[in-house]
Parts: sequence; C-alpha cells; structure tokens
Amino acid sequence: MQLYILSPIFLLCLYKWGKKAAAGIFVLMLLLSACLFCTMMTDKYYIYLENGKLSDEAQRKIYYATHTHAAPWLIGVLFGYFLHVNRSKKFQLNRIEIWMGWIASLVLLFTCVFALYPSAKLRRPALSLLKESSYYTFTRIAWPLCLCWVVFVCVKDYGGLANSFLSCPLWQPLSKISYSAYIFHVFIQQING
Repeated sequence: MQLYILSPIFLLCLYKWGKKAAAGIFVLMLLLSACLFCTMMTDKYYIYLENGKLSDEAQRKIYYATHTHAAPWLIGVLFGYFLHVNRSKKFQLNRIEIWMGWIASLVLLFTCVFALYPSAKLRRPALSLLKESSYYTFTRIAWPLCLCWVVFVCVKDYGGLANSFLSCPLWQPLSKISYSAYIFHVFIQQING
C-alpha cells in the first residue's frame, strides 16, 4: 500500500524528467536491493532454517518491510514507463531473439523456484549466508524481469501460444480473487504455521 501511495511521485518524475528520472529510479532499485543484501549479511539472517521459520525480527526486516519489496515494484514502474514511451513503436524481433528471450526468462524463473530445493528438501548442509543473501536478493530482481519479458512479447504480438493461454477468458474469475488471496495469505500462513 505504501508503494501505491508513492506511485504518483514516481509517475510525475517520469512525466517531467523522462529518461533522467528513469535512471534515478533504476539507481534507487539497485540501492534497495543492496540494502536487502546488506541487511541479511550484517544481521546474519538466513532464509532456510532447521525449524522452517524465520525469527520475528528477521521476518520484520527482510519480508514485511516495504523497502524489501520496492525493487521488484520499481522494475514494474520502469517497465510500464518503457511500454508507455514505446506504445506506438513496432519492434522487429527475429525468431532467434524471441527464443533466446524465452529461454533466458524460463531459466531465471526455474532458478528462482528450484535453486534452494536441494538444500531444503534433500537435507543437504545449509547454504552459506552469502549464498542465501545473494539468492534472496537475486530473486527479487530476476522474477519481475522475467514477467516483464512475458508481458513485452504478449503486448508486441510475439507471445504466440503463451499470449493465447494467458489471455484466455477462463482466467478472469481467478484474477478477480488474486488480490484477496494476496491480502489474506499472511493470516493463513500464521494459522497453519
């Protein structure tokens, strides 16, 4: 909610200063990512613990804090600005560029989802603090970048089967309840935890 309230400031800056404001937002996104990484490293916050839970202080600092979620949100702001500026521009992408984009995007998405699987599920030794901090910070940047690729190719008519699948009317009921699920997921986790 705090980021939503701040969004007019970023939009006004983009409207008034254009690319200079976009560069400033990009730097802010990098600084916020570095802040998350440094917080985890200096306070020694691990994301994978033996009992499966973070301490209350760690949750407050690396999960609940608004600035830890600001970097992905700023990526979305910059991408929205990019789409707005280039709304009438036709991008000429060949098949190799499209395939390379999809492969890079899917590799990053699967890395975000499955990178910690061996250490979490197969009872291998826990990762070092540097690896966990790098993973947690990296996924906060990689995931939205991959989603930006999916949106870009669908908007610019290069989405093909993915565009047909994602724009299917059967998804509309689920999309209408997704925000409610987002709002209540913390309560459900606490009840089941």
